[in-house]
Amino acid sequence: MKKSLKEARVFKTKARVLEGQGKYKEAINCYTKALKIDPKDGKTWKSKAKVLKHQGRYKEAIKCYTEALKIDPKDKKTWKEKGKSLKARGKYIEAVKCYNKALELDPLDIQALKMKGNAMKARGKYKSAVICYSKILKIDPKDIKTLKLKGNALKSLGRYEEAIRCYHKALKLDPDNTYEWYVKRVEMSGTGERREAFKSYRKALDPKHKYTNPWNNKGLALYYLLEYDDALRCFDKALEVEPSDMEALHNKILTLEKLGKYEEIVTCYDKILEIKPEDTESWFNRGWTLTMLGRYEEMIDSLDRVLKINSKDLEVWFNKGWALDKLGRYEDAIYAYNEALKLKPDDVELLSNKGWSLNNLGRYKEAIKCFNRILDISPSFTSALNGKGYACHKTGKYKKALQYFDSALEIDPAFTYAWYMKGYNLYIMGKYEDAVKCYDRALEIDPDYIEAKKSKEEALEALNRR
Repeated sequence: MKKSLKEARVFKTKARVLEGQGKYKEAINCYTKALKIDPKDGKTWKSKAKVLKHQGRYKEAIKCYTEALKIDPKDKKTWKEKGKSLKARGKYIEAVKCYNKALELDPLDIQALKMKGNAMKARGKYKSAVICYSKILKIDPKDIKTLKLKGNALKSLGRYEEAIRCYHKALKLDPDNTYEWYVKRVEMSGTGERREAFKSYRKALDPKHKYTNPWNNKGLALYYLLEYDDALRCFDKALEVEPSDMEALHNKILTLEKLGKYEEIVTCYDKILEIKPEDTESWFNRGWTLTMLGRYEEMIDSLDRVLKINSKDLEVWFNKGWALDKLGRYEDAIYAYNEALKLKPDDVELLSNKGWSLNNLGRYKEAIKCFNRILDISPSFTSALNGKGYACHKTGKYKKALQYFDSALEIDPAFTYAWYMKGYNLYIMGKYEDAVKCYDRALEIDPDYIEAKKSKEEALEALNRR
């Protein structure tokens, strides 16, 4: 027995090292081996749950937390962690039960009360959320974040005067937060409290507040009043006074986004980059703005500027691969995804994009390997199931393809492309009536799905020829 426990300790140590290296799948395997030897080790159940949660595998994490709580049902932290995982899966009722267990152990646990309040708010149970937030404020009346949360919940109930009182208290505690004055004005715009609202608006324009350029101040106030055209004129005035005012340029970009003026946003980023040519965030954002204009080649140029400065930026490699996919440059896209995968080998989104690029090149065996790797990490990842089904379909394995499309649709019944591919697969198999039903399901979800409309017509014509 001593030898076995020693072996379990070795597995746990190895798991922690692997976790530190970002090798989560291997770490999970080591924790699993340790738990086979010593299933009463609550700490290891929690460690395994933590890694699973990090991977987005909440269902499995919940099972681990449940095992840990069988060993120590008075561990309030684990009750809260289990609740967080349940909330992440949209299981708010079960999450609240966990938070209640934590509160039975410690009725003054502010974190548990806040988690419970947020779960109630997510369910639309605003009255219950208000009760939770009120309990927190009895313990800590100066909790600014909770005052805002309570105000928002009260606003959702139409209890505007009580909401305003919460915002007032928050603003008294943090009077220099100009942003909050703007938000308060917006919150009160539907309450009839016009005089009080105007005071808030004037307060935001007070030169004592942090924004020194008065045109910038006025523009921000108008932005939060949703007066975007007037706000834009103010930011332009601010830039006439000081053309290199970064604050005004960024505020102008935010306003132009609201107005959908992407060409002008690119111009703003060009001005920023004239001043700060090494600003990787602006190069990246400029690239994304160009995608809104369908200018993928230019987007790639912007991302390449980032990679010259920092070749280890995973998000940039990912987005470069995505843009190359859009241009049909699948070989180059795969190279970009491989560079990103060097930084995060088990990223299922990266692996999925790479798998689909391989599918597009007709390299179906390699694509299947990619999708299999994803399904080892996340068995319910629908894009991988659909991608594997597509690869099987393309290699003539229609029955097997059908199984993968069905698996994807069982998890996500609103997955239009899976319905389309299932329909096309059935059409090739000569099952025209079933194919039409699949196309109908796709069109129920997306009535403008052109490929589904055309394929449905072809299937109906094939039926009529019988």
